[in-house]
Amino acid sequence: MTPPSLSIVEAGPEDVSSIAAVLSNAFLDGDLAPWLVAELGDRRRIYPHYFAMFAEHALEHGRVEITEDRLAVAVWYPYHPDDPPPVRDYDTRLGKITAPYTARFVALDDAMRRHHPHDEPHHYLGWIAVNPNRQHRGYGTQLLRHHARHLDAAGISAYLEATSPTGRDWYARHGYQPREPYPVARGGPLLYPMWRPPADTSTTPHSPTT
Repeated sequence: MTPPSLSIVEAGPEDVSSIAAVLSNAFLDGDLAPWLVAELGDRRRIYPHYFAMFAEHALEHGRVEITEDRLAVAVWYPYHPDDPPPVRDYDTRLGKITAPYTARFVALDDAMRRHHPHDEPHHYLGWIAVNPNRQHRGYGTQLLRHHARHLDAAGISAYLEATSPTGRDWYARHGYQPREPYPVARGGPLLYPMWRPPADTSTTPHSPTT
């Protein structure tokens, strides 16, 4: 089901709390959640601050696209020609926010950093999330398509990591090509990297952007 008249806008500094809330709610029971933070109560404490930290960083160094109702969000980072700069005071802030689970978050960061492609300019989808009470209504699809129009017009590829075979299959339906999965850590969950080359728009009309 696709929501009617769904408008997608670029988020601003005033949206930090909304972005953090959507990400926290969407990933509270996500594929990586039990491995990252075993206790649900601890996740409820950690996730809002963790995602607020990244929301502030993405608003400055990336592109955050959010639905007008503030119930779905996609966080993108351009990798061209250099990686985005790190979150300010990241190690200290991460330790304060995620203790006593910090080692798991560091392992996740390290694994993604080691496997991130750097041989071609691209946009990296850090997160895409839909508030649980709006899931399965086409919000995620519209967010992906919205950014894909910009990527295709500019001839830029996209990269992401799915966190499950189900997620991998969903992204594949949107043109993302699977790469070899890798574990977050020994005995940890798998991540499923995916790459989307830009579509050839030279012979097809552009869809209007919102």
